[in-house]
Amino acid sequence: MTGDLVESKFGEFWDVYPRKTNRKKAEVSFGRLTKDQQAKCILGAAYQVLHNPQWRDPSLIPHATTFIHGARWEDDIVEKKNGTDRVQETQTDSPVDMVWSALAQMYPLNFVSKYGEKPLPVWRSQLKEIPMERLQRGLRVALESKSEWPPSLPTFISYCAKRFDEIYPTALPRAIKTDAPTALKHLEEMKQILTGCGKIS
Repeated sequence: MTGDLVESKFGEFWDVYPRKTNRKKAEVSFGRLTKDQQAKCILGAAYQVLHNPQWRDPSLIPHATTFIHGARWEDDIVEKKNGTDRVQETQTDSPVDMVWSALAQMYPLNFVSKYGEKPLPVWRSQLKEIPMERLQRGLRVALESKSEWPPSLPTFISYCAKRFDEIYPTALPRAIKTDAPTALKHLEEMKQILTGCGKIS
């Protein structure tokens, strides 16, 4: 391949490649490729620019010489995902895994970094003994706590053990303590009211 043609082909590559460093070294490396490799190198660089999300960060783009020497145009694109997404992809349908996935979504900044992407053995052994209804109750309490920090295992277990009226204190009427004479008086008044409405004959 003539020098002019190599230079022309390298110019195509350099126009496409986003990280413009060490042009002379890159040109020498490019010139050592076969004609077929040069074509693949140009097309591969263009493809990475268009489809690789990691290349949106200039610091993650390899130097051109590294791209050429390593035949990086043959690399598969690995999509960079956050911890929450990875947790969801690795979970099964077990109740413990569903709780883990839910907590990872509720605390996207802290849960995975603190506890990991998969349920820890101690969490799994403890939570698998708790019925699904109570696990859902624990998640509801965690959500309504509005804390930015995920609960520890003992705290989450305590959430699961809460009664309905502790979670929703205004949902059920509270019993009013009173003495027997007062209660009988209230009952008599109620009877009179109902009699006046025609409910009691």
